[in-house]
Amino acid sequence: MTNRATIFLNGRRPTKKTIGAFNRPIMCSDGALKYVQPLGIAPDFVIGDFDSQTPENTKSNTVTYVELSDQNTTDFEKILAFSSERGVEKADVYGASGNEQDHFLGNLHAALRFKNTIDIRLFDETYEYFFCNKTVERKNMRGKRFSLVPFPEAVRVSTVGCQYPLDKYTLTFGTFIGIRNVATQDRLRISFESGELLLFIER
Repeated sequence: MTNRATIFLNGRRPTKKTIGAFNRPIMCSDGALKYVQPLGIAPDFVIGDFDSQTPENTKSNTVTYVELSDQNTTDFEKILAFSSERGVEKADVYGASGNEQDHFLGNLHAALRFKNTIDIRLFDETYEYFFCNKTVERKNMRGKRFSLVPFPEAVRVSTVGCQYPLDKYTLTFGTFIGIRNVATQDRLRISFESGELLLFIER
């Protein structure tokens, strides 16, 4: 199996423009199947507890259905665990946000839980977002908005190439976070020493 996968979750339905090119294998939560197939996308795996769909109602000879009934994990956690077991190293994720916001927070929880196992990038119509490594550098950023959200704290954060730079500043959720900054240079550099930092980048 390739080391890069595409994952569809049961949040706000992405458009074909939002998705663009995608990689296989395609992993799909059972709840996302209702919009993935009408988009003309054939998933390789449908994974979940099938509380939204049942394998009998959605049978296809080209799809592998993986029923995991553990009620202590979300469908996204099930998909990430399944992907990790099969050697997936990178995943582009659509449908993580929108609709029920507790599901969105649950999806962030899953992304954080597996961040050291899989390089997870989440996408919606406006942003690409992901949990940072200790140093991130991005090119072609001039004029793009970005936001820094600590989970719950990111220690000694520094940014270079933006309108409101930080110099070894500690961000703490509920005290100070970095919302709606703008890159002023083509290259943006973000670094921090410890904690967890969620980065949103305008697409």
